[in-house]
Order: sequence, then structure tokens, then C-alpha cells
Amino acid sequence: MNSITVTCTRWDGGWELEIDEDNITRVRTLANAPAQVRDYLDTVNPDVDHANWRINLELSDEELAARIRGSRQAKLAAQKSQEEAAKDAREVVELLLVNHITANDAAALLGISSGRVSQLRKDVRRREAAQPA
Repeated sequence: MNSITVTCTRWDGGWELEIDEDNITRVRTLANAPAQVRDYLDTVNPDVDHANWRINLELSDEELAARIRGSRQAKLAAQKSQEEAAKDAREVVELLLVNHITANDAAALLGISSGRVSQLRKDVRRREAAQPA
């Protein structure tokens, strides 16, 4: 998938979107910026389909842009950490249950509800069933 980074600068009527120094368009709200950029690119280069291009918005204010990048990176790291924690929880639940520890006791040990233990166990079984033999 192609992607493009657009520099966004605030002005009285909304936002100026700088694709490069020769290609600039405007939009009232940043929520509409990706569609506006695709429309603009389709106009200047109609032979290319821009429908699936990833449009990355970046503020012209470098300090704020850096803070936004940091926030996005932290969010991605948190998502990865959460995925790893869920995987670990599934493995631990399965180990506890294989070792004849009840779902209620497993829940107490892990600090989660017995319903969550059941859900994690179902996730393990679903994943095992989906794997090729």
C-alpha cells in the first residue's frame, strides 16, 4: 500500500494540506483531510488510483508534531504489551486448569473473574482448533 505524509497548517478557514511544495489543498476539518488529499491526487494524477493510499497527517508545528508521534508510539507499545499480556494470561489459565486448579481458584490467583477465566480458556481451545493438524 502506498502512503504519503501531508503537512497540516492551521489557517482561519480550516487547514492547509501541503503534499509537497507544489501541491497544496485546503480542508475545513482534519477529519476530512484524507479524502480531500485523495481527491486532490486523483485530480492531478488521474492515472493512479489513490483510493487505498494511507494518508499520514503531520502538523507543521514541530513541537506538537513530535508530541503526537510520541503519543502514537506509546499507544502502539501499549497495544503490543496488552496483546502479550493476553497471550500470557491464556497460557497461564491453561496451565492452571491442566494442573487441576478450578476456574474459581484460577480467577482468584490471577485477580480476574471466573467468567474471564472461561473466556481465556475458550480462546485457547479456539486457537488450537484453528491450527492445522
